[in-house]
Amino acid sequence: MSLTLNHDNDYAVEIPIAAPIEAVFVALTTLEGLTGWWVRATGNAEAGGEITFDFGENATVMRVDEATRSAVRWTCISMNDPQFADWIGTTISFVLHDDGDTTRVAFTHAGLQPQIECWDQCSAGWNYYTKNLAAYVTGQTQAPRTDR
Repeated sequence: MSLTLNHDNDYAVEIPIAAPIEAVFVALTTLEGLTGWWVRATGNAEAGGEITFDFGENATVMRVDEATRSAVRWTCISMNDPQFADWIGTTISFVLHDDGDTTRVAFTHAGLQPQIECWDQCSAGWNYYTKNLAAYVTGQTQAPRTDR
């Protein structure tokens, strides 16, 4: 698996996943899928819903702006960890490209930029979790991170 990273503006990577687009879509739009590669998720992962991601004593709430076969997009509406307050109002998107047996995922965290306080920790976290997404979808799940 290769990982392409763009440090110019927003955090962005492109990840090839050796799985059909439907499998990637399920990992991004079901609570079980989200919990499998990121952290425990509760709520409604459909467009218009809200998902709460449980980071132990802290939680992040994302509004699901789009959940289609070609794109999944969330906006962070609540973050109760002051260290990551810069996330509020940022947008996380997964654009899915069907390449047959492989799905290319263009992941962007718009608003997560090198000049904000959590850049180093957050970009390292996304490097881990985007790889974990690929591992989860292909049945090679890594252990979810607990040291965030």
